[in-house]
This record gives sequence, structure tokens and C-alpha cells, in this order.
Amino acid sequence: MSPFQKPPELYDGLRLHQNENTGGCSPRVLEALRALRADQIGFYPPYAETIEACARYLGAPPDSVALVNGLDEGITGIAIAYLRSSAGGFVPEAIVPEPAFGPDPSCWPVPIASATKSSSPATSSGAWPTTP
Repeated sequence: MSPFQKPPELYDGLRLHQNENTGGCSPRVLEALRALRADQIGFYPPYAETIEACARYLGAPPDSVALVNGLDEGITGIAIAYLRSSAGGFVPEAIVPEPAFGPDPSCWPVPIASATKSSSPATSSGAWPTTP
């Protein structure tokens, strides 16, 4: 397998899809980071406690809060949950726009979920078709 090659920069300015922030961390974030010990930085906190705290903050039941290790894991979890075939034989379909931000569409969890995948490539103008 060849190593990942970052795509070339094709524009100037903010790259919001890469979560860039020109303002840097807020002073409160920097203060909180300085207060942490090395052993507190290298590990995620216990999930049960963190889920409870997030649920309280959001005013939501804890069983409706899911913490994930990044956007790709969240998208994968949702796709697996909603693209599973039902007991009645219905096989859901995932329509994947190409090109798209994020992981390579060939890595999407559609096969894991036993769904079918339909690609929706952009037209020569860069737009996606709106009719089947």
C-alpha cells in the first residue's frame, strides 16, 4: 500500500473542510490545556462519565448521545446503523456522491451494512444529477 499523499493545494484562503481556524485557541482552552498533566492528555476520558455530562449539558437522555473519535467514525456508525438489511429482505441503498469530502468512497461502510451502493458522479460542469 502506498503512503497517503495530501492533495495539492488548489486555492488560497480558509479550507473549512479541514477544520481550520485562523483565530487559534481561545484563552480558556489554552488555560484548560495548561492545567492538564501529560497522562491526562494521551487518553480519552471514560466514555460513560463523558456521555452523562454531555447529555446533561444538552438536556438529552444519555442513550441518545453517541461520542465518536472523529467525523469518519461517526459517519461509519450511522451508515452501519441505517443501512442494515431488514429481516423482511429489504436492502437499503446508499447513494454516494463522487467526488466528495472525507474518506475515499470505496472505503464507505456500505458492504459492512449489507446495503447496495449507487455512485452519483458529478457531471462535466461539476453538478450532481437531480433525477435518476
